[in-house]
Amino acid sequence: KSNPGSGARKAFEQSLAIRNEIGEKQTAAESRTYLAELVIEEGHAADAEKSAREAMMEFRSEQQPDDELAAAAVLIEALLAEGKEADAKAAADAEGEVAAKNQNRPVTTQFAIVAARALAASGKLAEAKSNLETILKDERKQGFLADQFETRLALAEIEMKLGHAAAAQGQLAALRHDAQARGLGLVARKAAELQKPPPAKTKT
Repeated sequence: KSNPGSGARKAFEQSLAIRNEIGEKQTAAESRTYLAELVIEEGHAADAEKSAREAMMEFRSEQQPDDELAAAAVLIEALLAEGKEADAKAAADAEGEVAAKNQNRPVTTQFAIVAARALAASGKLAEAKSNLETILKDERKQGFLADQFETRLALAEIEMKLGHAAAAQGQLAALRHDAQARGLGLVARKAAELQKPPPAKTKT
């Protein structure tokens, strides 16, 4: 069975190679960020970490804070996927100042969601939940419906970690329904995966 993301990945890799060849460092870094996101979905978080880190450093040297923050968000996601919670939290903290000064709302929101997930992974669940609730309130007030899905997903994840299984399941069922109604297959799939009970531990 072929991976649906592999074609997109190949296209990004080709575009990255061309941009590197012609010396377009900034656009190459953009391709690297997109590629890292795809690679996380494909389950290759270590490759994604490398790509996102390289892109982030390139954007920083080019003084492109919006792109730097977007790459940092992907880097944190990759670190979380690898189980490197302390590194994810450190990366989020390191970019905190850049995020605080940034005026690009979609980018800062995406970073804030991922930073809250890193905070939760480091054990600060109540603080992470509070941060996400503030983000969600703001998104609802501003009418940014599409952005709410990632926030709601992260909140349900934290409710589960807090041991609030019934609340989390209710949130996930509603989220899955809303995502399917809007044709957001990836969000619906992630919600469905979180709804599944964890696999039973086998005795060794």
